[in-house]
Amino acid sequence: MKQLHPSNCLGIRSFADAQGCMDLLNVAHNYTMEHFLEVIQNQEFLLLPTTEIIKLLASDDINVPDEETIFQALMMWVRHDVQHRQQDLGVLLAYIRLPLLPPQLLADLENNKMFSEDLECQKLLMEAMKYHLLPERRPMLQSPRTKPRKSTVGSLYAVGQGSYRYCKMKFQDFQLIFKH
Repeated sequence: MKQLHPSNCLGIRSFADAQGCMDLLNVAHNYTMEHFLEVIQNQEFLLLPTTEIIKLLASDDINVPDEETIFQALMMWVRHDVQHRQQDLGVLLAYIRLPLLPPQLLADLENNKMFSEDLECQKLLMEAMKYHLLPERRPMLQSPRTKPRKSTVGSLYAVGQGSYRYCKMKFQDFQLIFKH
């Protein structure tokens, strides 16, 4: 656990999973999620099998500034071996929250041959475009792909009465406190 680094955490995570070391697996997974921006810069990420990419993309805990970062990481992974990985793009794209991507990026993807020739990719792009084109219908278009990941929601600052201390917390934490 003390040896975790962005360059080896995916390998340690895989080893822990294969050996049934659940504590190490959880720590390595959490480390991977917290340091995702650094992890994707390493060769280990590019060599992951599709099943492991799905586990990463499915997580709500990836620490990134926006959904576009995750999309770009996926595309970097696909381009590393496009001949073999393009066939899985429709399945993998379902784990990207496309409605949360900028509309300009979505429009550019529609003309990209990699996306336009895959029916599943086309369906997902259409869903995302409807989300942007029909803001009045967004309540009806809600899905797991329209829910922001935890790190992209932002922070809420609260100041107590008569106190000079500032408190920073994630919006979800504030909601939990408010519900109780």
